[in-house]
Amino acid sequence: MASPATEEEVLFAAFQAFISGDVVIDANGNPILPPPAPEPASEPELPVPLLCAMAKDGDYESMRIFFQTDNEVIDVNVIDPNKDRTALLWAVLMGDEEIVKLLLSPPPLPNGTPRKAANPNASDRSKLFPLYSASEEGQTNIVRLLLEHGADVNQQIDDDEMGRTTPLWMAMIENHVDIVKLLLQHGASPNIPCVSHGDNVMPIEMADMLGFKEIGRLLFRHGLAHGAMSVPVCTAIPPGK
Repeated sequence: MASPATEEEVLFAAFQAFISGDVVIDANGNPILPPPAPEPASEPELPVPLLCAMAKDGDYESMRIFFQTDNEVIDVNVIDPNKDRTALLWAVLMGDEEIVKLLLSPPPLPNGTPRKAANPNASDRSKLFPLYSASEEGQTNIVRLLLEHGADVNQQIDDDEMGRTTPLWMAMIENHVDIVKLLLQHGASPNIPCVSHGDNVMPIEMADMLGFKEIGRLLFRHGLAHGAMSVPVCTAIPPGK
């Protein structure tokens, strides 16, 4: 247990409160320290759907058994109400390739009826979506799985910090060359700028600023518009390439 404050400590605290404007003087000229501000109440956690909980915890075996034994058509796109996040997005954020694969290709019901697969484009409350997260984190196999199951390669996120960007943009600034190549091979546009605070920055311009020559070459090979850059061609592609 802490020892009680000395008189000097109490007076010093009162003086600090006075000069900061946090003290009130009563009718007799005595300082009155305000009571401490109450702690802000945190939002109570809402119950998490079983499928989301298993994805969040990385519990592949339980999810596999659940799919094998469940006789009802469950909603594989059920939402965790605490973040408006699907089980698939949770699995991607956890980097769990096996659960991602299971949700994108769930086994049929025990009677043989096909199950609906997870939506690879569903975003959460912050507008984060699976392909964006996997591209940013360098999860090449998960990116490939998402693209093979219908992920929108040019889907954009509108982030307060980064601006409006695509998975290609995030893979590029993290220098994930293999993912940049994979996204471009699946139709990612090298001509969609990052829009942030009124400024438009093209992928090739950012690749040049970061010195990512190989990514610059990939952008040119996959249809970069000639008018989509303000940097000289020679800065993005070394001579003879």
